Amino acid sequence: RTIELNPTNTEARRDYAMALFEIGDADNALEHLIKVLNQEPTNAWALVLVGNIFFNVKKDHSTAEKYFLSALTHKPDDVYALSNYASVLAHTFRLDEAIPKFEAAILSDPDYPNSYYGLALTHCNSGNAEKAQEVIEQLFERPKSKDQRSNNVYSEARRLYGATQEALAKRNEPVARNLVERLRAEVATRTGTDIEI
Repeated sequence: RTIELNPTNTEARRDYAMALFEIGDADNALEHLIKVLNQEPTNAWALVLVGNIFFNVKKDHSTAEKYFLSALTHKPDDVYALSNYASVLAHTFRLDEAIPKFEAAILSDPDYPNSYYGLALTHCNSGNAEKAQEVIEQLFERPKSKDQRSNNVYSEARRLYGATQEALAKRNEPVARNLVERLRAEVATRTGTDIEI
């Protein structure tokens, strides 16, 4: 109703577009966001939302990246723009570029869980399970977000934590086996008793 009464109210139109996006009407949301950007081309929130539609719905990473970069031009410390831009970099296999952007997003807002999860997943995908585990532990040391949309992020972070634990255990198994064998042999030598494991 607010939009009908005042079609130039960009905040109301942007919020309406966000609601449309959340219920799955991305095309209608995009229409409203374009109207917002026609009036306010520097509206970082609208730019991020358009980027999200291209990234998550249309799977057009190149266009999403342009919108996220535009948002960062106008609001360089915006956690959503930083985190989403980093996600595009990670999804397009530019992992070394994604890591510092996720880290900047965490510095911008240490309570935004998506940045931690994205950073951990990027470390995991680049073969650094230890660093991924460390980042997930940092996430769980923070107060849990009250935003219900973050629940899936926490679930995925727990799943990823389990996967990193398993990967590290498998990688360290030969080292642990050698240590146990060495200790077994040492005890057997000192006591004269053979120990079976």
